[in-house]
Amino acid sequence: MTASQAWEPALGVMVAPPRVETPAALSDAVRSGNLHGLWWPDHWMGWAPAAAWDSAGLIASVWESPDLYADPFVEMVTLGAAVRPPLVGTAVTDVVRRHPAGLLQSAESVLRALPDTRLVLGLGAGERANLEPYGLRRAPVGRIGETLDVLRQLRDRGQVSLQGEHLTMDRAPLPAPLCREWLSVWLGAHGPRTKALAAGVADGWLPVGLSPRHIRESLVAMGRWPPPAAESHGGPRRDPGKRVWTPAALVPVGIVESDAERARMCRSNALKMLALSWDPAVFRRVGAAHPLGDSADPLRDFVPGWLDRTAALRLLSAVPDEVVGRFIRWGTPEATAKLFGDYTRAGVRHVIAWEVTHLAEPGRRSRSLELLAQAWSMTRRHRTGGPETS
Repeated sequence: MTASQAWEPALGVMVAPPRVETPAALSDAVRSGNLHGLWWPDHWMGWAPAAAWDSAGLIASVWESPDLYADPFVEMVTLGAAVRPPLVGTAVTDVVRRHPAGLLQSAESVLRALPDTRLVLGLGAGERANLEPYGLRRAPVGRIGETLDVLRQLRDRGQVSLQGEHLTMDRAPLPAPLCREWLSVWLGAHGPRTKALAAGVADGWLPVGLSPRHIRESLVAMGRWPPPAAESHGGPRRDPGKRVWTPAALVPVGIVESDAERARMCRSNALKMLALSWDPAVFRRVGAAHPLGDSADPLRDFVPGWLDRTAALRLLSAVPDEVVGRFIRWGTPEATAKLFGDYTRAGVRHVIAWEVTHLAEPGRRSRSLELLAQAWSMTRRHRTGGPETS
């Protein structure tokens, strides 16, 4: 693909745990032109209760603890060197545990190690599970704005001075010449104030779990419709082009080849543990109540590590199969291609697939990546009207 052939829309994938991930399958998907980005969470505590992890299923035999996360920037270098994706990124890191100068230093180091790769810092306010148990507090919107200000000054000028409410820096140098061209900062924003920051200050927007309709409506409200059609999210470094504001979307998907396979996955305890972090509205849509209560905000406030085994198993038993089937976008490669097309028509320029079937069946990761690449190949073919490329 040449620089004149648009790198948008592009497909990224959330990286699986190290003992589950298959670098060879990732490399094949990248070489096919159907996978452009590798994305990492940035966690200290995981999404599942460790006290009941032995009930999660096969995943517990290869991933010793749901809290066993690697530093994403270290993994970007090691896995990125093997796979050579056009883009690596965080989805997302928070502005509390990492100081903006440290973030930029990490980003510059990754870019030195991966000379053909771009990097996106996906930023957010942070989740309670990653903060409060460690003596930290979720960031107010003001700190997010000041972090964006510091990152922009350091990236563009190599030095920053700021007398803010949350951050104070006095002529602090941090040269980052590669970041000036190859780093973008996208904001994981869902509320009106953070969406305004994403639209007006950040280089892009990275929401989680929103429908295509909701994304398009949000882009209109943010004054970002129609979104630009140029690339800031992929492409060879030798043609950096102009940094363009990029709408992205993190989408939980499960690619299956039959209804029986889907039904089996929906019975997975690992995926039911994941469901505890989902909005009560998902439970209501299948006629169920969220185990944490109908007014809970689990994605932001749930702390799995504070549960003992009895409490964890009690909550797990209250998650119906239908909830797993509703929040995760299950489908064949053909159905998933249609879903991806819906997102790109809604304005998304980088679809990040959180493909979750390996949580239920770890040995299926290679096949799921093959099916994911097939789905994106179909999406590309339908957009261009040309022959399938793979």
